[in-house]
Amino acid sequence: MDLGRDRYFCLDAEREAAFASLLDDPGTAPDRAIDDLRARGLLVERRGEGSTSLAACPSGIASRSLLDAAAARSGLRHLPGLARALSRARRDLRKDGLAHVLSDLAGLRARPGARASDLDMAAIARAFETLALLATHHDQCLPRSLAMCRYLIRRGIAAEVVFAVKLDPFKAHCWVEADGWIVNDRLEAAMPFTPIRRL
Repeated sequence: MDLGRDRYFCLDAEREAAFASLLDDPGTAPDRAIDDLRARGLLVERRGEGSTSLAACPSGIASRSLLDAAAARSGLRHLPGLARALSRARRDLRKDGLAHVLSDLAGLRARPGARASDLDMAAIARAFETLALLATHHDQCLPRSLAMCRYLIRRGIAAEVVFAVKLDPFKAHCWVEADGWIVNDRLEAAMPFTPIRRL
């Protein structure tokens, strides 16, 4: 996932093998393959403060969904705030792009938060599902997930957006996870996808 260019891409077999060897043991990756990845802008070396080692995205998906769980109280009091969050997410994506929106979200996440109960999150999830009756959600997983994540983080709930893909045919999807739950999607909708990034 290339956040700067707001696109997905897939490596061919040779470059995938080179990339996998970098993940397993950076010292064993062929220099020619590393040079090729650098030349194509797929591998960028960072030094100094803020640099991190290369690591694969954890592939596991939360094993339960708040939308599949027993009915929670309606949480209608959350509707206005969720509607504002969704409107802001759509506007910010159009105006600033995905990389900027995720950077802003990461800044919010850095603040200390409190743990919420599953019932609180379930009420928020149900309210967000109700919002889909008022505002379309077809092919809107990105703004909906960004809005939900922001809403939860602002309430002290540690949440993350999970970006995932599947092949044959290619399809991308995202959802929010918090405290071992998928918050804004059903488990059966997320299961066919493999996470490639968590933010």
